[in-house]
Amino acid sequence: MLTDPSGFKETTVLDLLPRTDIEIEGKTYTCYLEENVSESDRCFAFTTQEEPEKINLFQLTDASGDKNVSKGNLERINMNDYESMYVLVKTGLSIIEELPSEILQLNVLRRHFPLNKLRYTISYQSPEVELVGVSLQDQYSKRVIGRQYR
Repeated sequence: MLTDPSGFKETTVLDLLPRTDIEIEGKTYTCYLEENVSESDRCFAFTTQEEPEKINLFQLTDASGDKNVSKGNLERINMNDYESMYVLVKTGLSIIEELPSEILQLNVLRRHFPLNKLRYTISYQSPEVELVGVSLQDQYSKRVIGRQYR
């Protein structure tokens, strides 16, 4: 007996990440943060109640330049801390809101920001920007999903 595959949903990166809701200026954001730091980055995403299907996906990296402390600094980001999630959402929104109509350089997708006396870089993984025919969002999602199964 065959099962109809149309009833199956493809796993997204959001299905694999812990989540928390925060409210900013009367708007609820669902924040997702990769639980374990296994590489030199950590995945962060948020959605809104108005557009839950629109994934705003970001790569977080340590901006200290010291590979010896990078992983530890990324692990310090606490998704249960309102202020941390607030800073991540607001910084991410600022990137998205200030995107030029045509992206010629990837540095417009990135911001440096302070959090808990440390410096980080947040990079927007845009679904519209493609490298080698695949969107930044799809590339990064696949990478994060892959490391969740290691």
